[in-house]
Amino acid sequence: MKQKKISPYHHLFRVLHWVLAIAMPLLIYTGVGLHSIARPDWSLIDAYVSWFPGGRIMFLHLIGALCFVPAAIISAVIFLKRYQASSVWTWRWVANFLLLIGALISFTTAFGLLYNVPNGLYQVARFIHSCSGLVLLPLAFIVHVILALTVHIKVLPFVFFPFRHPKWSTFIWIPIVAVVTTAAINQLPVKQSASHRLLAEKIGDVPIDIKAVPDLNWDAARPLKTRLVNGVGFDKGVTRLELRAMYDNTYLYMRAQWEDDTDSTVYWPIQKTAEGWKYLQNSLNDEQELYEDKFALLFPIDQSVLFDQVGCAAYCHQSSDTKRFPYGYKASKDPLDVWHWKAARTDPMGYVDDKYWQGHDTSLTDVGRKSDSGDKAGYLKNISEDHTHPLYLPKDENSVIKGAILQSGAVEYTEELGARIPEGTIIPGLVIHDIQGDRGDIRCVSEYKDGIHTLWMRRQLDTGSEYDVLFTPGESVSFAASAFDHAAKRHAYNMTSYKLLLKK
Repeated sequence: MKQKKISPYHHLFRVLHWVLAIAMPLLIYTGVGLHSIARPDWSLIDAYVSWFPGGRIMFLHLIGALCFVPAAIISAVIFLKRYQASSVWTWRWVANFLLLIGALISFTTAFGLLYNVPNGLYQVARFIHSCSGLVLLPLAFIVHVILALTVHIKVLPFVFFPFRHPKWSTFIWIPIVAVVTTAAINQLPVKQSASHRLLAEKIGDVPIDIKAVPDLNWDAARPLKTRLVNGVGFDKGVTRLELRAMYDNTYLYMRAQWEDDTDSTVYWPIQKTAEGWKYLQNSLNDEQELYEDKFALLFPIDQSVLFDQVGCAAYCHQSSDTKRFPYGYKASKDPLDVWHWKAARTDPMGYVDDKYWQGHDTSLTDVGRKSDSGDKAGYLKNISEDHTHPLYLPKDENSVIKGAILQSGAVEYTEELGARIPEGTIIPGLVIHDIQGDRGDIRCVSEYKDGIHTLWMRRQLDTGSEYDVLFTPGESVSFAASAFDHAAKRHAYNMTSYKLLLKK
C-alpha cells in the first residue's frame, strides 16, 4: 500500500499560507492606490492610476491588514523556529527573511500612522511604511513566488496542504493573536479612553443666539484633540484639530479649531485681461490653489458598527474615472448626516451646508452626496456657461464679502458694464445669499487669527429631519472630521471615529 506523503511544514503555517498569499497582494495593490492619491509633493505617482478599478481602497487596505498582521506574526514565529538552527543562506532564505522584516516594519510603522503620535514621528513612520510596503515587500514577494514556481515547485503543494497531518489544537493562537492585533489596528484601547470622547456639558435652558456663542465659556468644556493628515496645502499635510461642545434644551453648540497657515476664501475667480475674461481655474476635479478652506463633520444617523471601526474609510471610494472623481467620491447604503462648512460659499451668510450621503450611482455628478431640503443652494458660480465672462458684477465694494458677491449687491453682467472694468481686475467667482429650510439648520460664526481657524456652530438637538442625526442627552453619537486647505478634493482626515456624548 502506497504511503501518503506527509507535509514537513507545520499545519498552522500551511493554513495561514493561504491567508498570506491573498492578504499580501491585496495590501500591495491597495497600498499603491493609496499612494497614488496622496499629496503631490509626497506621492511618487502624483495621479490616480487609470487602470485601477477603484472602490473603497482605504477600507480594503485596513481589511487586508487585519488578515495579514496576525497571520504574519504566527507564521514568523514558526518560520524562526524552523530556521533558527540553519546556517545555509539560500535565495529562498533571503526572500523569506526579507518578507519577515518587511512585514515587521510595515505593521509597526502602521501604528505611527493610525495613532496620534508626534508630527515628526508620523512623517518618519509614513516614509518607512511606504518604502516597506511599496518596495521591500513587493520585491521580496516577487522573488519568493518566482522561487516557489521554479526551484522549489516540487515542494510547493506541501506548503498549502491544509488537511495533511493536522494539529488543530494549535489553532487557539489564531483568535488570540487576531483579537490583540485587531484591537490595536482599530485603536480600540484609545477609543475606549476619555481622550476619544467629546463631552457636551449642559449650560442651561435658554437658547443662545449664534452671535453670542463665541462668548460662551469654552475653556470650561473638555476638549477632544486629534490630528488630521494627508491634506493638500497643510504643513506636511498635517493639521491639529480641537473640538469642544455644549448644549441646552434646544441646541447643540460646537467649537472647532484647526491649524492653517493661510485664510483662503478664493473660489475660482474671473480676471479681466487684454484678451478678455479669464476663468482662474487650475483643475475642475483637483483644484489645489484657487479654492476655499473647508471643514466637515460626519455623523451616521443610525448606529453603525462599521463606522465606529474605520470612520469615513467605509464610505470613501476611489475611482478610475480620472475625468470626474479620481481622488474619491462618497457613497453610503444608509444615510449619514454631513456638516460641510465652506469659507466662501456658506460662511459669509452664517451657515454650514447641511448635507447627507446616501446611495451609490456613479452616473450622477455627486454619486451619493445630497443636500437637505430647502433652497437648492445659497450660492451660484459666477461664470457664464461658455466661461467667457462673469454672470454678475458687484455694485460696489460693499457688495463683496470673503471672496463672494452678495446677491443683494450683484448687477447682471453686460458688455457695456464689462468694458468699464480695468484690466487686471479680479471678480469673485461666487454670488451668495442666505439659505432657508433644512439645508440651513446649522448656523455658524467663524474667525481666522494667528494661523488658526475657529468655527462656532449651533444646531437644534432634534431638527425633525430624517437626514439629520438626533442628539439626545445622556446618549452618544459617533462622528468623524476632515479639513480642507484651499483644496477641492484632497482633504486631511483620520482613519478613525469619535464619540460625542451629551452629558446629563
